[in-house]
Amino acid sequence: NDVGYGVVNAKNALALLEWGDFSGCPSSAPTMSPTPFDCSEDVIEIRITTDLYPTETAWFLTDICSNTEVAEKLLGDYTLSNYEYITFICVPPGREYSFKITDEFGDGICCNFGDGSYNILYNGESVASGGEFLNEDIKIFGQCGTPPPSPAPQVTATPSVAPTSSHSPSYPPTTTGAPSQVATFSCPSGQVEFSLTLTTDNYPEETKWVLKEGFRWQTGTTLTTESFGTYTSSQTTYTETICIIKNKSHYFRINDKANDGLCCDHGNGEYSIALNGQEPFHSGGNFGKKEQVKFMAFPDYSDMQAFTIEIEREPKGVYLDWTS
Repeated sequence: NDVGYGVVNAKNALALLEWGDFSGCPSSAPTMSPTPFDCSEDVIEIRITTDLYPTETAWFLTDICSNTEVAEKLLGDYTLSNYEYITFICVPPGREYSFKITDEFGDGICCNFGDGSYNILYNGESVASGGEFLNEDIKIFGQCGTPPPSPAPQVTATPSVAPTSSHSPSYPPTTTGAPSQVATFSCPSGQVEFSLTLTTDNYPEETKWVLKEGFRWQTGTTLTTESFGTYTSSQTTYTETICIIKNKSHYFRINDKANDGLCCDHGNGEYSIALNGQEPFHSGGNFGKKEQVKFMAFPDYSDMQAFTIEIEREPKGVYLDWTS
């Protein structure tokens, strides 16, 4: 009865059943308020507002100076229509980039079937925007001012040992608010220690997360995960440590079942992720349904100038169907 009768968007109806929340039908899609993004290098912010057929849209960001792909979204990655997706990418300074956006049907993202658009910000300044095109639109920005960084060292052999974890089945919470390191924990050769420190909000059972290895989320291999209902104590700090293969691309995705993140509507929850016992390279908590971090498992942060850290947040209060 919550969905109603008549024409139903099957995909959105399925999402309603999965998340169990529906808040109404706004006249337009809400946008995400600006969120601070800590990055010691340059920041590229890609804002895509989808049209009525979001699965037809893809984009590719390429570093022209080194002729390497920096980030991408493939056909099918975007699923919500009339919705603003925002991706933050931490990149080395002094580079020139090519941004290419494509539409599978050949009618762009505006204005025959919805008012889609894109806007690219480079260190906070808009450098490219649009939406009306046919098959593709390409924009160039930045300038090659410094030599491209040396490529990351390659792993000559994949360790045969599977990723190991310090996780205990009972998952006892710690009472301190600061991350703690297990002094006796060490990873085999060819692997890197990945640490997650998570402080729950007032509804801990609404939080889940997944860690994957792979260049793309869809084809990545799940290494470890915690499901909804695992966390039971509010305002409590949990820690997780797992060994992952070094110099490989990984994804960390955290979800909130009520679409209000870990902070700050119902408690001051947060999370941080780190490698090899160093300071966290990313922390967050103020998001909607999910936040996703793509990173490379480098043993030392000094190597991070050779790759990007991609952050994607979904805003709070996500509505399932803008057109109803």
